[in-house]
Amino acid sequence: MSLWQKRAVFAAVLWSIVATAFLISSCLDDGPRGMVNDEPRRNAAACFLAFGIITHLVVSWITRDRRDSPCVLVDERDKIIAQRASQVAFTFTAIVAFLACLILDEVFETPGLVPVGWVWFLGYSAWIFPFLLQALVSVVLYTRTASHAEG
Repeated sequence: MSLWQKRAVFAAVLWSIVATAFLISSCLDDGPRGMVNDEPRRNAAACFLAFGIITHLVVSWITRDRRDSPCVLVDERDKIIAQRASQVAFTFTAIVAFLACLILDEVFETPGLVPVGWVWFLGYSAWIFPFLLQALVSVVLYTRTASHAEG
């Protein structure tokens, strides 16, 4: 298993935990709508996001490619998988964000205002979702390329 593959698996686990904790905290009581009036829930969501970003950065820093290292840590397959995973994550995040905005507009069209809690929810989701999706797509692509190499 390459270093990048190990990092992808770690990131998938990390961001799955962050996303699960965020969704659980967001869906308590009145759901995302109630987040605006519940400062502890907003703070918890911010802590989950900060934990994910800081942990991701620290692991990326510790496992970074070093110029003085004699071994090759990144090959062409790693670069292609990272590029494809980033493309998929960006595309799906853009689609989901756009559809979420359309749905919120349709649902809250009559009252005329989208509850601020939903804006908080979308903002945090826009950070968590791409990290999670990129890691999951990377793991899937590594699994598929490994099965092709064996067969």
